[in-house]
Amino acid sequence: MALKEEMDSKINKIISKWKNTKSKKMFGGYGYYLNGNMIAGIHGKNYVLRLGENMTRTAIKLPIFKNFRVSGKIRIG
Repeated sequence: MALKEEMDSKINKIISKWKNTKSKKMFGGYGYYLNGNMIAGIHGKNYVLRLGENMTRTAIKLPIFKNFRVSGKIRIG
Protein backbone atom coordinates (compact mmCIF):
# COMPACT_ATOMS: atom_id res chain seq x y z
CA MET A 1 0.00 0.00 0.00
CA ALA A 2 1.34 3.45 -0.90
CA LEU A 3 2.08 5.88 1.94
CA LYS A 4 -0.81 8.28 1.26
CA GLU A 5 -3.30 5.42 1.04
CA GLU A 6 -1.99 4.01 4.33
CA MET A 7 -2.29 7.44 5.97
CA ASP A 8 -5.80 7.82 4.51
CA SER A 9 -6.80 4.46 5.95
CA LYS A 10 -5.67 5.52 9.44
CA ILE A 11 -7.67 8.76 9.41
CA ASN A 12 -10.73 7.06 7.92
CA LYS A 13 -10.72 4.49 10.75
CA ILE A 14 -11.17 7.38 13.18
CA ILE A 15 -13.57 9.70 11.36
CA SER A 16 -15.78 6.96 9.92
CA LYS A 17 -17.18 6.51 13.45
CA TRP A 18 -18.35 10.16 13.52
CA LYS A 19 -21.58 11.42 11.97
CA ASN A 20 -21.56 13.81 8.99
CA THR A 21 -17.98 13.12 7.88
CA LYS A 22 -16.53 12.45 4.47
CA SER A 23 -13.17 12.30 2.76
CA LYS A 24 -12.15 13.19 -0.77
CA LYS A 25 -9.03 13.31 -2.92
CA MET A 26 -7.79 16.82 -3.52
CA PHE A 27 -4.60 18.58 -4.61
CA GLY A 28 -2.58 15.36 -4.74
CA GLY A 29 -3.63 14.44 -1.20
CA TYR A 30 -6.78 13.89 0.80
CA GLY A 31 -9.16 16.17 2.69
CA TYR A 32 -11.44 15.19 5.58
CA TYR A 33 -14.62 17.06 6.39
CA LEU A 34 -17.03 17.29 9.33
CA ASN A 35 -20.37 18.97 8.60
CA GLY A 36 -18.87 20.31 5.37
CA ASN A 37 -15.85 21.94 7.07
CA MET A 38 -12.33 20.67 6.50
CA ILE A 39 -10.87 19.26 9.72
CA ALA A 40 -7.81 17.38 8.49
CA GLY A 41 -5.78 16.51 5.45
CA ILE A 42 -2.76 14.72 4.08
CA HIS A 43 -0.16 16.95 2.47
CA GLY A 44 2.96 15.19 1.20
CA LYS A 45 4.08 12.85 3.98
CA ASN A 46 2.35 14.84 6.72
CA TYR A 47 -1.03 14.97 8.38
CA VAL A 48 -2.58 18.42 8.53
CA LEU A 49 -4.97 19.06 11.42
CA ARG A 50 -7.24 22.04 11.72
CA LEU A 51 -7.16 23.08 15.35
CA GLY A 52 -8.51 26.15 17.09
CA GLU A 53 -6.07 28.86 18.16
CA ASN A 54 -5.79 27.66 21.78
CA MET A 55 -5.22 24.04 20.77
CA THR A 56 -2.67 25.17 18.16
CA ARG A 57 -0.67 27.07 20.79
CA THR A 58 -0.62 23.95 22.96
CA ALA A 59 0.14 21.47 20.16
CA ILE A 60 2.96 23.52 18.61
CA LYS A 61 4.96 23.12 21.84
CA LEU A 62 5.19 19.38 21.18
CA PRO A 63 8.10 18.20 19.01
CA ILE A 64 5.86 16.24 16.61
CA PHE A 65 3.86 19.32 15.57
CA LYS A 66 4.81 22.18 13.28
CA ASN A 67 2.88 25.03 11.69
CA PHE A 68 1.37 24.42 8.26
CA ARG A 69 2.67 26.91 5.73
CA VAL A 70 1.08 27.63 2.36
CA SER A 71 2.96 30.03 0.10
CA GLY A 72 5.14 31.00 3.06
CA LYS A 73 2.19 31.95 5.28
CA ILE A 74 1.36 30.09 8.48
CA ARG A 75 -2.23 28.83 8.55
CA ILE A 76 -3.98 28.84 11.93
CA GLY A 77 -7.53 27.82 12.83
